[in-house]
Amino acid sequence: VTFNIKKKLKKIVETSRQCTILFAGGMEFEVKDGEGVSYVVDLGCRSCVCRACQISGLACKHAATAIAYKRCNIEEYCDAAFTKERYLAAHQQILHPIADP
Repeated sequence: VTFNIKKKLKKIVETSRQCTILFAGGMEFEVKDGEGVSYVVDLGCRSCVCRACQISGLACKHAATAIAYKRCNIEEYCDAAFTKERYLAAHQQILHPIADP
């Protein structure tokens, strides 16, 4: 992933340390945040009840807790749009300036 995404993931991992986790079976977990609210995380579907994973393409703090529990790399759960290859492909072409009318 790109450098800016690594910084965001680092912040997500830091906030995930306040969460507690219960294994539900398979790739599903129940994660409680610091306020005691429960969230269901399914790593197989890359989803969380808070829907932050689906919206941003990055793991939320609840998913980060489950990923750490499974001892996996959080970067593997990022959307492919955040990879260096996709970044370079998107910025490969030259943007020509347009004259001001």
